[in-house]
Amino acid sequence: MDSLNLQLELLTATPRTVKLEPFCQIGFIGRSNVGKSSLINLLTKKQQVAHTSSNPGKTRTLNFYRTQYPLYLVDMPGYGYAKVSKTEREKWGRMLDEYFSLYQERLLLFILLDSRHPLQPADREFLLYIRSFSMSKVICFTKIDQSGQKDLAVSRKSLAQFFATTGTEYQVLESSSKTSKGKKELLSIISDFQTNYKG
Repeated sequence: MDSLNLQLELLTATPRTVKLEPFCQIGFIGRSNVGKSSLINLLTKKQQVAHTSSNPGKTRTLNFYRTQYPLYLVDMPGYGYAKVSKTEREKWGRMLDEYFSLYQERLLLFILLDSRHPLQPADREFLLYIRSFSMSKVICFTKIDQSGQKDLAVSRKSLAQFFATTGTEYQVLESSSKTSKGKKELLSIISDFQTNYKG
C-alpha cells in the first residue's frame, strides 16, 4: 500500500442512515487546525479530497471515502473549536456517540495532536471520552517539520504523563505533511488493520 486511492464520497450527519459496505474504516480526528486535511491528502496522492482551510471547523459532517482495498477513510469534524455554538458542538457530540457505538468494532481511529504544543484541555477531554469505546486507536503527532526539538520534547512528555496518570497507552507516530514523514508508517498500520479485519 503506497497510497489510498479514493473512489466514492458519502457525507452524513446521521451515521445510522448512511449506506456503507461492511468494510473496515479508518478515521481521522483532532482539534481544529491540527493539520488533518493536509495529512489525509498526503495519504491519498494529494487528491485534495479533504479541503485545507485557514478557517478551523470547516468539516461539519462525517465524510466517508471508499478506497480500492476496500476500506473507508473517514474525515471527522474537529473538536475543541470555540467559535462553534454550543448547540452545534452538542450535535457533533451526539453524532460521534452514534458513530463510535455503531462502528467501533471495525474502526481504526487516528487521533491527531499538534506536535508544537503540549496536550490541550480539548485533547485530554477527547482522549478520556474515547476510552469507553473499543476501536483501535493510534496517536499521530502532526506538523513535526514546524516543531522545534524543545517543543516536541514537551509534547511527548505531556502525552506520556497523560498515559501514566490514566493507565492508557496507544501507539504513537510522528508525521509531517510537508516532508511526508510518517506516511509509510501510517499506511503500513492501515494495511495491517485492513488485512486482519474479520468483518
